[in-house]
Amino acid sequence: MIQDDLQKKKSWIQSWWTRAIAGFLAVAMATTVLLANAVRIQIPVDSGSASEYTLSESTDFVKKNMAARMEDLLRQLLVNPSTLEQHYRNASVYIGVAKYDEALAEIDACLSLADGSDTALNDELWLKRGCLETLTGAYDSALESFTNISSGVYVDELLQIKAQIYAEQGNAQLTAEMLEAYLQSNPGDNDMRVSLASAYLQLQRYEDAIGQYRAILEGGVDDAGQTFMLLASAYMLAGQYEEAIANFLQAKDAGYSDPSACLAQCALASYLKADYASVISYGDQAISTGSEHFTYETLCYYMALAQMNLGAFAEAITLFSIAINQGAEIDDAYYFRGACYMVAGEMDAAIADFTTVIEKNVEALLPNCYFNRGICAADVKDYDMARSDFEEVLRLVQEGELYDSAKAMLDLL
Repeated sequence: MIQDDLQKKKSWIQSWWTRAIAGFLAVAMATTVLLANAVRIQIPVDSGSASEYTLSESTDFVKKNMAARMEDLLRQLLVNPSTLEQHYRNASVYIGVAKYDEALAEIDACLSLADGSDTALNDELWLKRGCLETLTGAYDSALESFTNISSGVYVDELLQIKAQIYAEQGNAQLTAEMLEAYLQSNPGDNDMRVSLASAYLQLQRYEDAIGQYRAILEGGVDDAGQTFMLLASAYMLAGQYEEAIANFLQAKDAGYSDPSACLAQCALASYLKADYASVISYGDQAISTGSEHFTYETLCYYMALAQMNLGAFAEAITLFSIAINQGAEIDDAYYFRGACYMVAGEMDAAIADFTTVIEKNVEALLPNCYFNRGICAADVKDYDMARSDFEEVLRLVQEGELYDSAKAMLDLL
């Protein structure tokens, strides 16, 4: 009965196809969120964090040779500190061995013994206190400590450390403000420009982030490939896919450490701008180039989606199978491979894939899976499964186009 009603079946498949395309776009747009991992703000200063660097630069113990350090360690063991000098020396030793809680206690002892007449000493002690509080996660206390430092002293250090604090607290706006102020007097600090660009990306100020990466490139940078990669990612997040592709290719040509990654990103950008032929081209180039840093299951998944959109269902099935066999943790891959099998008329294989998604209980896909499996089951004359699946669709969605289609199918069985 159902096999004779070819026209209706075509309309049901077209209805499924519309929903599938919407699914592609939702998955693709969600994937751009993965790029956000590249925008985590870090405040590097030569090595370590801003607070670590500032502590090491202001602590003599860190700069001493091994013999001098041993002498200070022995003094610490033998002398019960009572003077400001002794507590200061102990604090220096603790800072040198990264025992920040103990160092903080010694700095507090120094502050209690200082009479306030030595402004430079007091400023240094409050700076150290704030740095140590930053490193122990006491961010509000650190910011309060910094208010005790004389105006105009340690300006650059404080801007960097405050940027570090606000970044750790997830406040991208204040992080950006601190870095903007710092770069006004230190325009050549490319590391901080990268950090500022990351803050802008978190604030979705994409053009501002792009401007920072461009300033780095215009000023000259040793690792241009890395900067072009960051610039391309910013264009990607901004939805400017042509520019993203151009800069991913620039990154590859400028010697980025993993050229295959550049080509893979070109494939994703091409997918997002619905240039499916380019998805396949860039994807093939990425795979043939090879990488020591990542595998290609996700790339194969997007190449398969591109082949689906091009109507190349056999090629899509092959690519979905590669993605699944390589361990892609993308439940949609089973759903879309099942859809390809369905359109290609391989109903038993389609039923198997839809069943996999159902058994995985992927809630967002369950109504479509039951509906599509029901069509496949009816096609192979398993009317009990078909009836059960269409009834499940009615239970899950209760109204709308899919509900009406399932109800129409039940009326035909």
